[in-house]
Amino acid sequence: MPSKKDKKISANSKDKCLCEQIEEQFAEQEKCLEKSKNSIIPVAEKGKTFKISNQSKHEIYKIKIDKCLINDEELLKCDYLFIDCDSEIGYFVELKGTDIEHAYKQLITTIKWWRAKITNPQKEKTYAYMVSSSVPANAEQRFRTLKEQFKRDIGKELVKKNQLLEIII
Repeated sequence: MPSKKDKKISANSKDKCLCEQIEEQFAEQEKCLEKSKNSIIPVAEKGKTFKISNQSKHEIYKIKIDKCLINDEELLKCDYLFIDCDSEIGYFVELKGTDIEHAYKQLITTIKWWRAKITNPQKEKTYAYMVSSSVPANAEQRFRTLKEQFKRDIGKELVKKNQLLEIII
């Protein structure tokens, strides 16, 4: 029998909004979830920063994925997931050095894991961001290939910026 932690949201959750599903599914891991309406919602690691400029004052979940929501050391996972509770848009974020292929794998694995956990994963409203250190010019070509592969595998755009990436909602 699956544990409570491993269950998928039940069928009666279909009518719940994404943030209600998160609260139900991950109630035991509330330390990984931070809800905010702040105008700036940032995360930073090793000189890389991702931030949401929350001009609309939406309710945003900042979810720490790596070493929090997902503790499995063998499973690749990205660093954070932000959920805009008002628009039900998900932003998967990996803050990475120069290994963009590893970052790509972390994002793909986390998105697939997430989709398996949430009844209505809002596939049409998923975005993935990679914030990396400066990478050699030849790595840019590799990123373009990964971006095309991401579009085929996930059906969405993969965005990469160096050092700082900011989105406005």
